[in-house]
Amino acid sequence: MIEELINGAIQRFNARVDRDQELQKELEGMVRTIQVELKEGKSYCFTLKDGRMGQLQEGRLDNPDIKIISDEATLSGLLTGTVKPMKAWATRKVQFKASLEDIVRIRKFL
Repeated sequence: MIEELINGAIQRFNARVDRDQELQKELEGMVRTIQVELKEGKSYCFTLKDGRMGQLQEGRLDNPDIKIISDEATLSGLLTGTVKPMKAWATRKVQFKASLEDIVRIRKFL
């Protein structure tokens, strides 16, 4: 189920980029590797390149640019809108390991 939710989020993000020229400009030339690490043991990864998020793959990356760490219930809640992003972050139910620049960008999408 979590894979379906992440894939849905990727599709929504790509659709948003398609219709938002300002977002297209902001993402121009940006390449980032993203890993989602669940406390239950599973990990997923994908790449942001050419203004689009690529296909979700199961597995870990050696040195992702952005690492999102959470438990499956919290991540599911974030992706379905039943958990508030800032509250999950403040209570450390979701953690981001990334550069300061990427953290600021992530906040825009939450």
